[in-house]
Amino acid sequence: MAERDRARESVLRVLTEGEKEGAHVYALLQRAAESGALSAKDRAFVRMLAGECIRRRLSLDDVIDRYAKTKKPLKPVIRNILRMGVCQILYLDRVTEARAVSSSVELARGRGFGNLTGFVNGVLRKVAAEQEHIEFTSKYTRYSVPQWIWDTLAKTYGEEETEAMARAFLAVPAVTLRLDNRLTPEEQDALAKRIAASVPAEHPDCESERHPFAHYALCLRRAGDLTALCGYQEGQWMVQDAAAMLAAECAGVSSGDTVIDVCAAPGGKALQLAEMLRFLAPAQQGAEAGTVYAFDLTEEKCDKIRENAARMRLDNVTVRQQDARFTDNSLIGQADVVLCDLPCSGLGVLQKKADIKYRLTEADITELAALQKEILSSAVNYLKDGGRLIYSTCTLTKEENEGVADFAEETLGLVPADLRPHLPAVLHEAVSAAHPGRVTILPGKYGTDGFFIAGFVKGGAKA
Repeated sequence: MAERDRARESVLRVLTEGEKEGAHVYALLQRAAESGALSAKDRAFVRMLAGECIRRRLSLDDVIDRYAKTKKPLKPVIRNILRMGVCQILYLDRVTEARAVSSSVELARGRGFGNLTGFVNGVLRKVAAEQEHIEFTSKYTRYSVPQWIWDTLAKTYGEEETEAMARAFLAVPAVTLRLDNRLTPEEQDALAKRIAASVPAEHPDCESERHPFAHYALCLRRAGDLTALCGYQEGQWMVQDAAAMLAAECAGVSSGDTVIDVCAAPGGKALQLAEMLRFLAPAQQGAEAGTVYAFDLTEEKCDKIRENAARMRLDNVTVRQQDARFTDNSLIGQADVVLCDLPCSGLGVLQKKADIKYRLTEADITELAALQKEILSSAVNYLKDGGRLIYSTCTLTKEENEGVADFAEETLGLVPADLRPHLPAVLHEAVSAAHPGRVTILPGKYGTDGFFIAGFVKGGAKA
């Protein structure tokens, strides 16, 4: 089998295995891209083709269903082969139509469907011949967004904003690196240049730019294996979206603060806060510089936090396995800051985790909102009088965002804290006019994921 055919076989395996119940398609994709059997160039091809097939699955199926014209349901492997072929024809400029068709036929033959090679060939040739005239049956299939999700977003944000978000979900995602907060701006500038220069030669189309409002963030597209970049082993950066960085900024930590992050894995915000505390007290050591307690549900997740803390050379982080629904009694009333970045439906990150939209149900939204309220009811016990609580999600539903923020105020008695002093000026327009303690960042609008942040104070003594 040719090298590129092995790459396509990897994509087919990811797509087919990823549709099985309980499968994590992006974990499968990561393992396939890391395979030692493929060259760096072909690993990049695997990421690109599989990523596009996942993001555009409803669009691809819309085209396939029109051109396949078969009364029998397509076998999952054949449907995924057709998805790959249609995706290459319609969305990957670097693949010729002939190659898209022939490689798909070979995949069918290689999987034991020799009797269907003519069918695969015919469908894809029709798509290639008529691609300039293809129209999708609905806006939902054009943007590959399930109708119920579209309708949910449109009810809150309107059709125009929803369509803008849907376009953003289909764009090639950037990976944002948070540069070490302990470095000076000049040192961060120099590090950003070294990182960009260290991108392997097999990724000549890599794009690199500083984030427009997060001065310590570097955005990369098509950079390949990030762990091979300058500064990774030295702990000089961590992958983290710029919107997520704002949650830590809004915490407003001071030197010596005690911070508790109740759902911390993989540790991005907790470690960002630990860096901030180190920066505020560079001469101090250990707990004197402030302490961050990073909790999560399983030891596996806690080990990931520990691994990242060790790589980032942060010794003011204490990691504990803790179910966030329950309070650690030893820390009641001890926290200056509590960070609650909680499990959510993830509608703000569909550009990077597109498989969410195929698994999520409306019932999940209600269940997640209930879980968020349960966790907040526990987390509030950690706060000192005058302490600050930051609630954040990477989703866009009112039930999980504004509804939970209302609960924090009306049921838990927390006082809203104005977020504007902690936000870049460009984001002040995203702050709620009626509730300056809440900000909703729409995906694609500011070069970030979709994100919601609400700030509160216990007793209102510390704004």
